[in-house]
Amino acid sequence: TTLLPGAVEKKIGNEDVTWEKSLKYTVGLDYKLFKSRLTGSIDLFMENRWDILTTVNTSPAFIAVDMPVVNLGKVKNRGFEVEIGWKDKINKNFGYRIKGNISFARNTILEMDEIPKEYPWQVETGLSVGQNFGYVFDGFVTEEDLAAGNLPDHHTDLRPGDAKYKDLNGDNDITTVDMQAIGHTRYPEITGGLTIGFDLWGFDFSMLWSGAALVSRYINSDLRIPFGPTQLLPLQRWIYEGRWTEATAATAELPRVSTLSVTNNYT
Repeated sequence: TTLLPGAVEKKIGNEDVTWEKSLKYTVGLDYKLFKSRLTGSIDLFMENRWDILTTVNTSPAFIAVDMPVVNLGKVKNRGFEVEIGWKDKINKNFGYRIKGNISFARNTILEMDEIPKEYPWQVETGLSVGQNFGYVFDGFVTEEDLAAGNLPDHHTDLRPGDAKYKDLNGDNDITTVDMQAIGHTRYPEITGGLTIGFDLWGFDFSMLWSGAALVSRYINSDLRIPFGPTQLLPLQRWIYEGRWTEATAATAELPRVSTLSVTNNYT
């Protein structure tokens, strides 16, 4: 058989693609007090977005092309932002200022053309954009667990100190259907900042601090897996110090360190 180069149709085009649409309601309050030394604002917002571009998922697997993007995604977003600042002059040569802000925003997926799932904990519709999914940690494997033989099949040679996971559907087998929403989304729901500055003799100095909360990110595999994905890298100190041992079984935060069961414990 001789293979010859040829053309192939990949993703289907969509001539009806249009702009995403949004309807946003905002209520705000701005204020200045004490001769404008104290300033701030409070804003509440509600936003509905629709016609979001997304890929068609509910299509038969035997179709030999990639389905086009279509305008069918729907998301609602709610939140608030608060800002407050204070500035003053001590004398003609020295003045200072400080301003802080914090915002909270949470969205909900209303429509994403999701393939019907076998179990309710697999469904993404109704959750937030970027929600993380994973297995539910159920403690560390003990000698008693192994002796009793009542652990679900983790598809690895379990030993004391390995991570064990919850069998959500009760089939005694840990598979992808046992993954559910865990942690927060990949995008922070709370963000904030703090600016501090002063001016002295015509010179200006300032610093900016910023932060985020209610967010979950996967750590790079080189830093997450003992000895790295190739098992040839140095062992991370935080993994070594937090690992399970017989002496730290009651306080350990991470599974035992080994080149075995890496997929089960760290991946």
